[in-house]
Amino acid sequence: MVPPDVARRPDEEHRATTPLELFFDLCFVVAVTVVDRRRAIRTGRGEPAPGPP
Repeated sequence: MVPPDVARRPDEEHRATTPLELFFDLCFVVAVTVVDRRRAIRTGRGEPAPGPP
């Protein structure tokens, strides 16, 4: 049986970042980059930028 994850306190000294936190940050950066690039390409072709109707 696997023990439950224990959240660490942010005020701990020398708090290290876990690989999962780094992976989440990387996914977020890639997602924002893809959306920004697609928007730049569409507006460069004269098409309206995607957005709410």
